[in-house]
Amino acid sequence: MTDWQLHPRNADLSRSFDPVSGWASLVLVERHNVPDSWTVTGPASALSVFSPGMGAVLDSDGVQVTSGQVTSITRGASTENGRTVETMTVAFASDLAALGDRLVRPSPAHVVGTSITTFPAAYDLRSGAVETLLLGYVASNTGASALVDRRLERLRLPASLGRGGTTQVSGRFDNLGVLVQSLAEAGNLRVRIVHTEDAGGGWLDLLVEPVADLADDVRFGTAESTAAGLITDWSYE
Repeated sequence: MTDWQLHPRNADLSRSFDPVSGWASLVLVERHNVPDSWTVTGPASALSVFSPGMGAVLDSDGVQVTSGQVTSITRGASTENGRTVETMTVAFASDLAALGDRLVRPSPAHVVGTSITTFPAAYDLRSGAVETLLLGYVASNTGASALVDRRLERLRLPASLGRGGTTQVSGRFDNLGVLVQSLAEAGNLRVRIVHTEDAGGGWLDLLVEPVADLADDVRFGTAESTAAGLITDWSYE
């Protein structure tokens, strides 16, 4: 039996609460290069630890599956054996969703003020390895080299390994999350943001990983058969 644990996380990425117990249901949707989402439902006595601005780390058998921020808190009530019980449903989006809060500015270092801004015609045109471009746009629009008010606090980026082939991109006010997804897909890469902790506290580490080729593991027919066959029945949820 899989052991799922939900660890509450404070807004500053620290953890000062025990894992939540007593929740009734967990619905997790994992996505590729798009933010995961999940909801937890249970009695308010178990889930009232969560408040706006907080987050959580979701583990399965001690291995982190995803981490993210609270997106909504819904309260209700149900009657059981003649007794009314207050219930809560807390929804989360993974930390990768934070990239979707930023636009790719044509001049990331330019401070937008009250005067009219004229951006260069090239619109932050960049050429090079896909992984390098991906990390570069993140760094300049929400990473350590971005303007202070645009940074995602405690975000750490890896060094580029130059993977994904070469391309040319113009950052014409694209959504940063969508641009990262597009580049990752084009370069056969997977991008995640995971919660990590060390002596310096909690961090959001952006990971860029190659997409595994699982073609050799796909087989039609029965589990015991290695011969080709036809799919006669399937379901997906």
